[in-house]
Amino acid sequence: MAPFKSFFCSQFLGAFNDNVFKNALVILITFYSVEVLGLSPQMLVPLAGGIFIFPFFIFSGTAGQISDKYSRVKLVKIIKFCEIIIMVLAAVGFYLDSFEFLLAVLFLMGGQSAFFGPVKYGIIPSLVEKDKLVSANAIVSGGTFVAILLGTILGGSLGHDKSSYQYISIVIIVIAILGFISALFIKEVESEGLKDSNEKVDLTFIKSTFLILKQSLENKELFRYILGVSWFWFLGASVLSLIPLMVKNIFLLDSTMATTFLALFTIGMGLGSFFINKVSKEGAQIGLAPICSLAITFILVLCFISLTFKIVSLAMLSIVTLSLFGGGFIVTYISILQERTPAKILSRIIAGNNIWNACFMVAAAIFVMLSVKTFSIESTVLILALMSLIVSFLLYSLYQEDSRRQWMRLIAFLGYDLEVIGKENIPTDGSFLLVGNHVSFLDWVFVMASSPRPVRFVIDHGFYYKKPMSIVFKHAKLIPIATKRESEEVLLKAFDNINKTLEEGHVLGVFAEGWLTRDGQMRPLQPGIDKILKRTPVPVVLVALDGLWGSFFSHEGKGVFKGISLLKRRKVTLTFSKPIAHSDYNRITAAAWFKEHVSHYDA
Repeated sequence: MAPFKSFFCSQFLGAFNDNVFKNALVILITFYSVEVLGLSPQMLVPLAGGIFIFPFFIFSGTAGQISDKYSRVKLVKIIKFCEIIIMVLAAVGFYLDSFEFLLAVLFLMGGQSAFFGPVKYGIIPSLVEKDKLVSANAIVSGGTFVAILLGTILGGSLGHDKSSYQYISIVIIVIAILGFISALFIKEVESEGLKDSNEKVDLTFIKSTFLILKQSLENKELFRYILGVSWFWFLGASVLSLIPLMVKNIFLLDSTMATTFLALFTIGMGLGSFFINKVSKEGAQIGLAPICSLAITFILVLCFISLTFKIVSLAMLSIVTLSLFGGGFIVTYISILQERTPAKILSRIIAGNNIWNACFMVAAAIFVMLSVKTFSIESTVLILALMSLIVSFLLYSLYQEDSRRQWMRLIAFLGYDLEVIGKENIPTDGSFLLVGNHVSFLDWVFVMASSPRPVRFVIDHGFYYKKPMSIVFKHAKLIPIATKRESEEVLLKAFDNINKTLEEGHVLGVFAEGWLTRDGQMRPLQPGIDKILKRTPVPVVLVALDGLWGSFFSHEGKGVFKGISLLKRRKVTLTFSKPIAHSDYNRITAAAWFKEHVSHYDA
């Protein structure tokens, strides 16, 4: 981890420095009514964001080629040295009091960041083990947002007064030097030797840009992840451009409050990175993306309300919660992109990602400029909320099974003290039957929350066809079943669907008793499992649900919906057995296993 620590310090200082300079510049432009080429501060603030981002479009293609061909460790050192030169130029701009020159320096900073991006995300997988990738990305992202926070606060403070030019200059040069020194301690790692020596570097930039874009389009799955990252940066860039304008023009507050709002945004991003690391112990979970996106939609509506009624505290709450879910969203997508991209082309795919990000962020700058001028700041926020809602539906349509599983995890872990035993026994691929005992109406929620793979369930036809839930059950691909006496047609169709589900490699969940227990004791296991295995021989994993008898959704005591406690989280334990070969499964030994692992059966 030593090389990772040195790298972390170097990139942390770089992010810190970027934001000291950028925020000092933005605050000076906004609150000193600076005009450049006849453009007002209201136009210059989003334009400054576009100027910083535009080099990503120009240089990222070549940057990706260089990063996949040469040592990323050496490239970090070269790029950090260039940062010192750029910060010296920034000091010259402050000395000359030339905002035209400072905007040109901002472009150079963007160029330096464009070359650093593919190196940054390309080097992380070689510095940590695969199972630590989400944690490493969360640390880097969280650290980056802490650096942004500190840079925002310091830059905003130094930007309060034009007489502080000399202090800004000293600070940004010193930080650049410290970043370069940190880079010198990054040591070469063995996996860094696996470079694509045949990759040709195009120094004209144009050809490499189109080649990288073409390569990013070749794999549809990877491109969907890239679009997910790019959408977030469109949204984030739009919000960051709007914050200084809403603080000054709507709330009529000073630059100190503008810095506070920007600081809240970065705090939320850091907390989001920390949160996603905690809930992604099994690796990056794409199913979290639609949830985060939907949350962002509602928060943007809340922000619109705060602006309409000029409620400062509500606006501050909206900004920090919006960025919290944004932090979770971006770490999820970046981690999945790194996990599923071949190592030899990782930097080029990251470069392609950066180009698309640049396009979306430049589009965000143009969008904010036009929308604020044509409509208003409040309307712009509402338009962003509508866009986010559309994205939420699109993401859910792509990752609906994974997303449903994450919803179940959220419900289970928020409402109950859930312990999972034997999760490592669950096969990572291939179809199998997941057979559980049936204690409450929420059993399926706990099974989905505990399984690392999506589960499709068999459900009683009486529940399945009840409207409006039938629409939901059909969407979740549940399989309705009936007894032969109730409907032979439904029964035969159910077994056909069960066979098809297993042949396609899915996990099928079945509650072997057939009905909920009404007395806390196990009912006889039904012969349906034997019939399924006879037709489709697959492994069986038993899952014992313990602690749900007496809960709100069980038949214990006063009834199904009586006796709920809102003050205490109920302890629930799910235990998974080792896979059982289809030929070794029988109802007697299965029932004995359940009774051994469910405490209330002994009561």
